[in-house]
Amino acid sequence: MPDTNQSGTAELIIDGRSYQLPLIEGMEGDRAIDIRGLLKNTGYTVFDTGYKNSASCSSTITY
Repeated sequence: MPDTNQSGTAELIIDGRSYQLPLIEGMEGDRAIDIRGLLKNTGYTVFDTGYKNSASCSSTITY
């Protein structure tokens, strides 16, 4: 699915190095930070205990 709902960027700084992450907006106005390229670009992953703050996919009715 193309990222037609990109709405800006967020800056992540790790050890003094800056990374730009896309912000995307969902169908109901909720916003998310797109971290799909995080591992490739930084070598880091994320830790989300209980999977409480992560979207697992995008579709025409979500992101």
